[in-house]
Amino acid sequence: MADHAVPGEMEEKEFERLYLETAPAIRAYILHHCSDYDSADDLCQATFTKFLEIRRRDRKSVRSPRAYLYRIASSVIADHGRKLQRRRAFAERAKRSRTHRPTEAHAERIALRDALRLVSQRERQLLWLLYGEGFRHKEVARIMNINAASVRVLAFRARRKLLRRLGGTAGLDRGT
Repeated sequence: MADHAVPGEMEEKEFERLYLETAPAIRAYILHHCSDYDSADDLCQATFTKFLEIRRRDRKSVRSPRAYLYRIASSVIADHGRKLQRRRAFAERAKRSRTHRPTEAHAERIALRDALRLVSQRERQLLWLLYGEGFRHKEVARIMNINAASVRVLAFRARRKLLRRLGGTAGLDRGT
């Protein structure tokens, strides 16, 4: 170890030697578990990056760096697997929600979205706060920095404008 190195910190040459000796085996281990060459390369890189981060942070000497790398690789593989599971679950939920929606409801949402584009930004904000977020008139007044009585009037006008755009079909004619 060089004089300028922090005790327990791995020198560059020492790390390079460790990398050259262990990287092919670590990559093969990862590839065995994820069966995707690009992911294996990324996960192998993540393993060595984490190893260096831990070594810098901890500064303790590791008895067996090779075994420690396998431990980190196992953790990286598990994290990757959980991430893939979350992605698959999200995609499945998204697919189910798209396929189980009645086409009439979908058409209504599209019509409402298009009608909302035709009202002002202020009206969209007001309607969203009232109906999307469920705020009360007084809360909306504070958020938008307007008078509470104005919220009622503006909401009435915005609902009426939307109803005209939608042909009176949306459930917005009930008021608040």
